[in-house]
Amino acid sequence: MTENGSKNIIDVKDLQVSFFTDSGVVRALNGVNFAIPQGKAIGVVGESGCGKTVTSYAVLQLLAKTAKITQGTIQFQKRDGTVVDLTQYKPGSNEMRRIRGGEISMIFQEPMSSLSPVHTVYDQIAENLFLHKGINEKQARERTVELLQLVGIPKAAERMDEYTFQFSGGMRQRVMIAMALAPEPRVLIADEPTTALDVTIQAQVLQLIKRMQEEFNLSLMLITHDLGVVAHMVDQVYVMYRGRVVEDAPVMEVFYEPRHPYTRGLLNSIPKLRGPRGKVASIPGTVPDSYNLPSGCLFHPRCSQYIGEVCRQNVPQTRAVSANHRVSCFLYDETPDVQKEV
Repeated sequence: MTENGSKNIIDVKDLQVSFFTDSGVVRALNGVNFAIPQGKAIGVVGESGCGKTVTSYAVLQLLAKTAKITQGTIQFQKRDGTVVDLTQYKPGSNEMRRIRGGEISMIFQEPMSSLSPVHTVYDQIAENLFLHKGINEKQARERTVELLQLVGIPKAAERMDEYTFQFSGGMRQRVMIAMALAPEPRVLIADEPTTALDVTIQAQVLQLIKRMQEEFNLSLMLITHDLGVVAHMVDQVYVMYRGRVVEDAPVMEVFYEPRHPYTRGLLNSIPKLRGPRGKVASIPGTVPDSYNLPSGCLFHPRCSQYIGEVCRQNVPQTRAVSANHRVSCFLYDETPDVQKEV
């Protein structure tokens, strides 16, 4: 249960994912924890390489063949009210296929690489309708027109028989949203939905996603590296760094009372429109090598508030700093309760 008593539709606990490659083992996720309440929106933010997309793929069992969930649970409340652990389903199983698309849909980063160039828009949306709704051809065409009109595509009855390469980038993303909404899912995962779009179109697509989330009472998981995007889109923010959630809090608390040095670094790196001109602040260093993670706190080699051996040798535990605000940092430890790095 969440703090306000509402039940979570997705609850992820200690999720760990590794990629087993010829060059070694890549520990992509190192104990991810987050929850999506029914009808609410959460944002997952962080630099590239922090595990945001891998997290979403793990929820949908879309991981590469070389990847494996090595630990943790993904509790999902199905439409009938039963709660299942998605990690127990095989990616190609009938149970997972019914949930993937039918109850949890996803908007991928780049629509041009996610949509088929050799199938019409209607064919791609109708496939979802046939698979999850069991309707006939006439009903599918009528529903496709409704969906395209819903996401703001003009002349929908004509354009649904066109191919995606005949659409602009913004219109392709609208087609992707229509596909995601077709089976009437309960959870929508949007993975960097405005990548490669110009600023004006980005705003339109984000407004559309927000409107769809509110209109259909969807539970939304928005993945982005842009903190400015989450400001007006989500209720709760999870800040990820190298496969772990280092801070989570209501969206306004993240902006006005950030606690983790990494979160502060992300906020300081946003260019300011007001105030004196100067260089944009940046976080020194880069995300650590996946094959050779540092000991202790994974952020300590880049941290401006590094406090010595305790950070270098131990993994900080998640602490509550207020009712709905949690942070994983030794700066907020009142006692030296630490977990030794294995």
